[in-house]
Amino acid sequence: MLLLLFIAFMLALVVGFDVGYSMILAAWLGVEYRGDAVDTAMMPLSMIAGVDTYALVQVPLFILAGELMNRGGLTLRLIDWAQAIVGRVRGSLGHVSILTNLIMAGVSGSAVADAVATGKPLIPAMRKEGYGDGFAGAVIAAGALLGPIIPPSIPMVVYAQLASQSVVKLFMAGVVPGLLLAAGFMVVCSIVARVRNYPSRTPVPWAGKAKATGRAGWALLMPVIIIGGIRFGLVTDTEAAAVAVIYSLLVSLLIYRGLRYTEMPKLLFEAGRSTAVILFLLAAAGPFSWLVAESQVSQTVVATIHGPEPDDRPHASADRPAAVRGFQRRKNPHRAGDVGNTAVPGLGADRAGADHRIPAPDHLAAGTAQVARDLKAGPRDRRPYSGNLGCRRP
Repeated sequence: MLLLLFIAFMLALVVGFDVGYSMILAAWLGVEYRGDAVDTAMMPLSMIAGVDTYALVQVPLFILAGELMNRGGLTLRLIDWAQAIVGRVRGSLGHVSILTNLIMAGVSGSAVADAVATGKPLIPAMRKEGYGDGFAGAVIAAGALLGPIIPPSIPMVVYAQLASQSVVKLFMAGVVPGLLLAAGFMVVCSIVARVRNYPSRTPVPWAGKAKATGRAGWALLMPVIIIGGIRFGLVTDTEAAAVAVIYSLLVSLLIYRGLRYTEMPKLLFEAGRSTAVILFLLAAAGPFSWLVAESQVSQTVVATIHGPEPDDRPHASADRPAAVRGFQRRKNPHRAGDVGNTAVPGLGADRAGADHRIPAPDHLAAGTAQVARDLKAGPRDRRPYSGNLGCRRP
């Protein structure tokens, strides 16, 4: 089954099918291969179940927030702010790209959206200042990788849906790795810039840095509001996506005024198309993953990798047959005088099935002996005793 799914999927990709259609075709062939064991109605049902969840509402909202940020002029102000902060470093435009993507990653959650937003203004500027095309493309692509890691992250939302994990915990787990990746990218940019002698810009005085920070202040607050609201429990992850849309819409229309009302239909169409691509891939993965799970392919792969487990349990030894039978009682412990005479095999240095008796506590043994004497004695000679064996009344 696994081989059939893999071959069908790869052949569909080679022929020219998209990834989603390839998964659907492979899943359909798998259903037909199983015959009557699997109903064909499983295909549409599993596709609908793959996207029928409340958590996926975040996907179109975060994509729309990123589109509003790009069209409203927030991205250009972030680029100007990054140039004021790291412009004096050699290879400054590379550092600007990484720093801008780091801030934008806290809004859009999509690598493609970040690459488009920063690549359009920065790649022509890099070419103009003598940066290589390969270096410019690599910096933009590496910086865009911060989008799926820094929260909010659309891939994390999709993974949380597939694996039944907490979206908030995944978001918080991506903060530190994202910051470390950004620092590592900037170190590599510095090394390459020194080797290739890329230019740096004139240092900006503190007054210029403060002015650039003030102009980009509304854009810089957006990731703080989203991550801080989720971290401190002020909003849920889905509510944070709605807050991001409202915030970016108000800033773009009323404060920066980089977005016009007539551009809203086109912007909504672009956000809807990007959302449809993601949700279609998630729906197409539904029947494919269901077939893989139903065929127990994962258990087969794990068993093949680990191999047969050695049978080193105690009952496998021929010289310890008593261990198979467990605890054996040589006398009836419910009879008076026999409490605690329980044979426990294998509890000794010889480990050859020898019997070792566990003595009963003193008060329990004394109580059972008293019960035995009272049963033999007449009614007049019986001594009073409490309900707890071995505990005489004063």
